[in-house]
Amino acid sequence: MDGNTVKTGPDSYVEIKFGDSRVLKAEENTRLVLDAGEKTFRLKSGALAVVQSKTRWFIRNNSWLVETPTMAATVRGTVYYTKVETPDEVYFCLCNGKIHLEDSNAVDSVNLEAAHHRAVRFVRGNDGIVHQDSTLLYHDDRVMEAVADEVNVSINWSRIP
Repeated sequence: MDGNTVKTGPDSYVEIKFGDSRVLKAEENTRLVLDAGEKTFRLKSGALAVVQSKTRWFIRNNSWLVETPTMAATVRGTVYYTKVETPDEVYFCLCNGKIHLEDSNAVDSVNLEAAHHRAVRFVRGNDGIVHQDSTLLYHDDRVMEAVADEVNVSINWSRIP
């Protein structure tokens, strides 16, 4: 799937499995460019719920990169949810795991760890892109567990993997 575009319409979604330990769910009205060769997801619009189990394959190989209009995330063994709210505002929730996020200009960055949901927004304004703490929006434990079930992954909400 190198450079392939995935689009979903109203009241629809698609789940894509990568092997037996990674799944992404593109929600309604999502436009996503997948480049497996570059290990990159480019979320242009809409929302993604992603479960990536920390397997030996992912430990041995490079992380994946998730790019949005305002931020990029380096991902390895993480459960997360992200939504392009507007072209200038992106919501990102680290549901379970560790992650490095930076704005699309590589100026503002943050390292996050969470056993149970930690959300931020990357907002583009007149002075550039900044990140702000946020609350849990658009998804919950049930949504993420349903995605995890597709690859037989159990999320331990009591510890950071």
